[in-house]
Amino acid sequence: GGGGADQLWGGAGNDTFVYGASSDSRPGAADRIFDFTSGSDKIDLSGITKGAGLSFVNAFTGHTGDAVLSYTSGTNLGTLAVDFSGHGVADFLVTTVGQAAISDIVA
Repeated sequence: GGGGADQLWGGAGNDTFVYGASSDSRPGAADRIFDFTSGSDKIDLSGITKGAGLSFVNAFTGHTGDAVLSYTSGTNLGTLAVDFSGHGVADFLVTTVGQAAISDIVA
């Protein structure tokens, strides 16, 4: 990876997709994880949050660390959007083929 717009496959078993910078997957150049399985796969953002965690919300509130997790069953596509700068819009975005849950996100 790095730099965004990567296509990622984890293979069989438990997979962890690790991000170390918000620039690794940005809106307009988002990574896509093609075989995400909730409950066994993880998206690890702890290298970005440095232990500050995330606050999962339905819509951005302008607070640093707001995260919006969404899923559309008709397309089987999910998104994880995070506002790391606190300006009310996503500056990190990753899409998943398959639904991710809050418990699948490491922050």
